[in-house]
Amino acid sequence: MSKLKCEKGSILGPWGHQWPDDASPEPKIGFLQGILQWLDYHIKKINDDYKNRESFSIFKLKPNIDELHSILKERKGNWIHFNSLPFYPNEHFQRNHLLIDKNQEINQKTIKYYLSFQSLTTEI
Repeated sequence: MSKLKCEKGSILGPWGHQWPDDASPEPKIGFLQGILQWLDYHIKKINDDYKNRESFSIFKLKPNIDELHSILKERKGNWIHFNSLPFYPNEHFQRNHLLIDKNQEINQKTIKYYLSFQSLTTEI
């Protein structure tokens, strides 16, 4: 997301690939209310409180060994909100031999993938 020049935001919760106002496990969030706030601010030019919100919201799971199964009514944890993401070298870059230069940008290399019946191999 660091390359985007437009306004950006992200919501990461404990749900699967479902809408967060109807998903399971809880906590559910008012996703549609968030869309209305976005529309009010960007389209109707009202709701000045929207520009003061944090850009990123992440549900931090409370570690609990008893919850390590997939059928849960609610996940325990808390929401954390912030305006910028820290940059950490991504293991994907290391795994694929991509280098991050001093400007924190990815050194572009072409990676060729070969698929066989035995394994997935790469050639750089």
